[in-house]
Amino acid sequence: MKHAILILVGGIYLLTAVFMFVAPQAFYDTTPGVSMMGPFNQHFIRDAAFHIWLWVARGVPLDQVAFVNAFGIQLPAWLALASAVRLKETRRHG
Repeated sequence: MKHAILILVGGIYLLTAVFMFVAPQAFYDTTPGVSMMGPFNQHFIRDAAFHIWLWVARGVPLDQVAFVNAFGIQLPAWLALASAVRLKETRRHG
């Protein structure tokens, strides 16, 4: 079950990354909260580290933008990484 969830989450993130890279304007126009970060900037959309810098530059507000970033981007990514590490450890010791 863990393996299937990891594949699903990884697939979703892979598709999102491809969508962002191939069609950044469409990603900007259709993803909730992205346009609230400012005007369209192709480099911004293709560079995820900029999300963290922008949040800090905005004074670390707890608003919709921060909520989408934290719970829609960061938390699922970190949970997927933690699950992958645990699965690898389980297979190594099991």
